Amino acid sequence: MFFTKTVEKIIEKPVGDPTLVVEQVLGRGIEWFDYNELSQSDLQAYYQNAQLILKNPVFTNEVSRIVADCMKWALREAKDFDSVRDMRMNINGIELLKERLGAIPNPLKVVNEEDLHSAI
Repeated sequence: MFFTKTVEKIIEKPVGDPTLVVEQVLGRGIEWFDYNELSQSDLQAYYQNAQLILKNPVFTNEVSRIVADCMKWALREAKDFDSVRDMRMNINGIELLKERLGAIPNPLKVVNEEDLHSAI
């Protein structure tokens, strides 16, 4: 597998900068921003976009299709437990993305100090 050979090649020597590993493995860097640093209006737009993605029928259908394809491959094609585990990790990654989108807080929701967990 490309990933395994690339990682093994990279970690043969100690790596000082983890961005090097990311760039070597993915063939590109990774950039993102902290949505907590956005303005109130941008926070609201960010939240609304996350909700639109979660409710989008195309996104829902494609996620379901990827999960089904992973399960089908694991059941029919996997040669060993490691292969099945890899497919399970793919499914977990998709679920993690959905959870992250769902966990983006609504900036318009007022949080009561007595009920801090209701906003989560």
